[in-house]
Amino acid sequence: TLYVADTFNHVLRAVELATMTVRPITGRPGVAGIEDGPAPEATFDAPQSLATDGASLFVTSFQGILRRVSLADLRTSTPLGVFEEVFARDGDARSARLGGAVGPPMCDATRRVLYFNDRDASSVRAITLDTFALTTVAGAQDVSFVRDGAAVAARFAGAAELVVTADGSRAYTADSNGRTVREIDLRARTVRTLAGACASAGNTDGAFADARFGAPSGLALDEANGRLFVSDSRCNTIRALDLPRGYSVGEDDLVGARAAEELSELRSAALLGLVLVLVMMCILLESLILPGAV
Repeated sequence: TLYVADTFNHVLRAVELATMTVRPITGRPGVAGIEDGPAPEATFDAPQSLATDGASLFVTSFQGILRRVSLADLRTSTPLGVFEEVFARDGDARSARLGGAVGPPMCDATRRVLYFNDRDASSVRAITLDTFALTTVAGAQDVSFVRDGAAVAARFAGAAELVVTADGSRAYTADSNGRTVREIDLRARTVRTLAGACASAGNTDGAFADARFGAPSGLALDEANGRLFVSDSRCNTIRALDLPRGYSVGEDDLVGARAAEELSELRSAALLGLVLVLVMMCILLESLILPGAV
C-alpha cells in the first residue's frame, strides 16, 4: 500500500499497488480544517506529506502541527504543535512548536524517531514518537546560509528532502537554495557538505568537490549499491552520487556503468561456459582412452 497526502484536496488516500486502485483514508474532499476524530469527521488543511511506522501515519503540515492517523481504526489526533503557532521551539509535547515542514518526513521505526526538515527554522529536527518530545538535530532558526561544522553551529540555506540510512547513523539532505547535498552524522552530530558548492550553480559531474547543482530537491538512497540519487529541479536532471567513490555521475555515466556491468556478466558467463565445455571434453576423452589401456 502506498499512502498519499493529497494536499489541495485536503485528504489522505491509499493506493493499493497490487490492484492499482485508490481509496480514501480520512479527511473530507475540498473541506479544509483541523478537526480530530474518526475518519468521517476528521479534516485536514493542506496536508504537506506523511510517513508511517507501520501502525500510524504521521502527517506534516504548513500550519505548525503534526497529525497522527491510526491505521487500526483511522482515528486522527494532533499529538504535537498548535495550529498557526508556526515557529521553532524544542521541548516536550506540550511546549514544543513546529515550523512549516518541507519534503516528506523520514520515520526510523526501529528507533522510534521521525526526522523532518523545518524550513521556518532552517534546520533538521527529530520527534521522539514515544513521547513526542522535539529536538533540533542540526541547524538553527537563523538567517539561511550554508555552514558546516557541529550541529548547533551548522546552517542550511533551504533544506528540502531528507533520507536516513538504515542503521540510523547518517542523514542526507538536499539543500536546495544552497545548491548542495549535505551529510549529517547523527551520532557525532556534525554536518558537512557532501557535494556541490553554495557559491556556484551548475550541472557538472565529477568528484564531489567539483560537482555542481542548480537546485537539488529530491533524494533517494540506494544503500545496497552505495548510491544517492538527486533530482535537480532547476537543471531538470537526475544525478547519482557514488558514495564509495566520492563521484557524481549523470545519465550517460549511469548507462555506461550498467553497460559495463552487463558486459562483465556476459564475459563471466562465457568463461564459465568454456570451462564446462573443457570439463565435458576431458570426461569424454577419458571414457574413450581408458577402456583401450586396460
